[in-house]
Amino acid sequence: MSFQIAALRQLPPWAAVGVVLLLSTLAGRLLRQSSPSVRQPESGPLRPVQALAESVPMPHDGVEAEGKLLYVTYCAKCHGADGRGEPDAVLRLKPPPRDFAARPWRFEPSTTSIRRVVREGIPGTAMPGAAAFTMAQLDAVTHYVMQLATASDRFLQPAAPATAPLLELRGPTGRATHLSDFRGRPVLIHFWGVDCVSCVRELPALHRLGQDFESLVVLNVCLDVADSEQACRTAPDQFRSTVYVDATGLARHRYHVQSLPTCWLVNSSGQLVARSVGAVPWDNSEVRQQLRALLQ
Repeated sequence: MSFQIAALRQLPPWAAVGVVLLLSTLAGRLLRQSSPSVRQPESGPLRPVQALAESVPMPHDGVEAEGKLLYVTYCAKCHGADGRGEPDAVLRLKPPPRDFAARPWRFEPSTTSIRRVVREGIPGTAMPGAAAFTMAQLDAVTHYVMQLATASDRFLQPAAPATAPLLELRGPTGRATHLSDFRGRPVLIHFWGVDCVSCVRELPALHRLGQDFESLVVLNVCLDVADSEQACRTAPDQFRSTVYVDATGLARHRYHVQSLPTCWLVNSSGQLVARSVGAVPWDNSEVRQQLRALLQ
């Protein structure tokens, strides 16, 4: 030690100061490395994000398979297998589960917004937050929900039958018409509005559908006006079917219509078996084939 001090005395003052600072820095590093009290934890709340994500085992099919498994386990009982809403949950829960295909959303579908809703839930609804999900699980289910929300080939949703709610309508004559009047025949209830362009455009196709499916009753129910004749004036000239209005003002609530057009398919026993939200190409052969399968 006396030799080291003597050597420092022989250096210029500025050099000696630099050597002392360097030695102090090295000593501090050695002390921190040797002290167990300041070592970084290998587990716990301070685990690196990347390590936490990598710690979740993924199935061999990758993120999509994991996301589907999580969705079916935790989400499908309310949102339905294809994201259109499980009919029983749609009728039972208030507000009803979101239909991922329905537009507009409060926000444009994105992985960021979907991930936030999955993680935090929606206050005032039956949807809890998935606080117990790991980051990898959140990523997987977010990816799967995003696929459902942006899918394009989603016209009608087969579902377990549920009893159709009461429906009282009025046509141009003012006479009351009830859904129960058509018991024994399948019914397609088409909820539309005079200010809905896509609703008005599909009226002729729905008229043709009712003609081509002999047993099917198509009920065109206008929800945004109270006068059937006013609704008729909005329909295209080539449209010749009866236009009804909601006589009680409760149809939108009872059938949980969130956007227009919305259709419900009721079987001959008076049970809801399928639904569509948004414009549907009713003349399309695939859509009609699916309808026939639902009516069997």
